[in-house]
Amino acid sequence: MKTIVVAINDSHMVSQFGLNDYSGAVSVEGELVRWTIHRHPLMKIHDGDKLQTNFDVIIDNTVSNERKSLLELLPEHRVFRNMREPKSITRYKINKAAEGKGGFIKIKAWATTDDILKGQSGEFGNYFEGQVVLKDEWGARGIGQALFDIALVSPGDVMSELANVNRKVILSDEAAGLNGGNLTDEQILEMIHQALPNVKFGYDTNKGIRESLRAITGNKLYLEQFVPNIKAEYRILFSPNREAVFPRKIEMVDGFPQACGSTGGMKDQIDFSLKSAIPFDAVGQALDALRGAGIQYGSADLFVTDKGWGLFEYSAQFAANGVRPLHSGLIQEDLIHYLAKRFIKAGGVADEMDKLLKEEDLNE
Repeated sequence: MKTIVVAINDSHMVSQFGLNDYSGAVSVEGELVRWTIHRHPLMKIHDGDKLQTNFDVIIDNTVSNERKSLLELLPEHRVFRNMREPKSITRYKINKAAEGKGGFIKIKAWATTDDILKGQSGEFGNYFEGQVVLKDEWGARGIGQALFDIALVSPGDVMSELANVNRKVILSDEAAGLNGGNLTDEQILEMIHQALPNVKFGYDTNKGIRESLRAITGNKLYLEQFVPNIKAEYRILFSPNREAVFPRKIEMVDGFPQACGSTGGMKDQIDFSLKSAIPFDAVGQALDALRGAGIQYGSADLFVTDKGWGLFEYSAQFAANGVRPLHSGLIQEDLIHYLAKRFIKAGGVADEMDKLLKEEDLNE
């Protein structure tokens, strides 16, 4: 039986790619082909013009230019790029791809190459009105989000005051000599309220407020219009030929409604009848938009209001926290089958002895 080795590049992807079985088989044009997952991909250039790998196909989920440049040497059918991107870029892609779809709610967003956004606060008034959310560009699980009315406080002031609170917390923790510090989450939240009485601060209650405070004061940020009156939220896990939809629990964090947390607040996959009952054909239209933007695999956060539907964000890291492995494994297995079929149809399969020789050569 022919064997295809599928490698996974980047530790973030490895931890989220949770197939219980690391091998399986798929039928390709009437022939059964075995596949196996390799979690430690290696490549070697030698003799100036020869390239060796310990895999046939690689799933790339990295932002590293060094890794990307090496993978550029591989033909297209051997690489599946699922690049992690900042929230502002995914927001732009989603808005463009879903434009014109029935009931789609476009979320306004504002980002700049100025990492700290300071000195440009006056411009925000030209794009937003009412409540906005200041976010960490690379955040997950709802960490590092501040909700406020842009007419009452400027983004620059929010950033500055949160940075001051973060410094005070760090100094207090250092003085106490404790890993967890001597300030509770409630006390830190009160410090934020004293400095910024018109700001609500979202964080993952399972991980603690310090994580969010560090993220929003240490990373690149961007602004997004707040979406009110959300009736329900769902997480869509999807691959080229399969999807699963999960309802998400909306929590109130500092009066800020969020479907966040390290467990995702998700339950079992909803059945077909319930998926069809989600208004505006939101699931189908969202998947059309994502795949139309060239996004074939990952997770997306769908929301529904009385007026329509929208997507908060897309994650290349799959974001299957809180989902049973049975459900996420089927999505991941579908991606493997898709890549195996693409590889074989392009004409390349090595036998098992070639695999062993590749591994030995790479470890010399």
